[in-house]
Amino acid sequence: AVDLDVCAMRGVDKGVAVRVTGKQGIGIDLRGPGYQDLVVYRRDWPMGRASVVNANAVWHHIRVEARAHHYRVWVNRELLIDREDPHKAYPAGQIALPAYTGGTGKCTVYYDNVVVTPLP
Repeated sequence: AVDLDVCAMRGVDKGVAVRVTGKQGIGIDLRGPGYQDLVVYRRDWPMGRASVVNANAVWHHIRVEARAHHYRVWVNRELLIDREDPHKAYPAGQIALPAYTGGTGKCTVYYDNVVVTPLP
């Protein structure tokens, strides 16, 4: 499991990737202006999407649980994604803290309180 607080000042996507090996893993993107959603994906394959208000300059808490090939994602303590990866990709790996500029060409994101814990 990984818990973190994230705040974007400008840009579009921010979030976390889990089970990262090299440049691949399971991405969790909290997308802001123009999207206002949360997406979970493996490479180009979407695993889930949920609407969530995500304005710039607002802190959000994200929790991701990865058990076997089952992923659950909370934003601000609300469970938004609960999905199984039928391809059973990425059984292990590290975390990454990605941020994307989108059409703005600039991105500023703050992360805080990043905690990784084993799940029973």
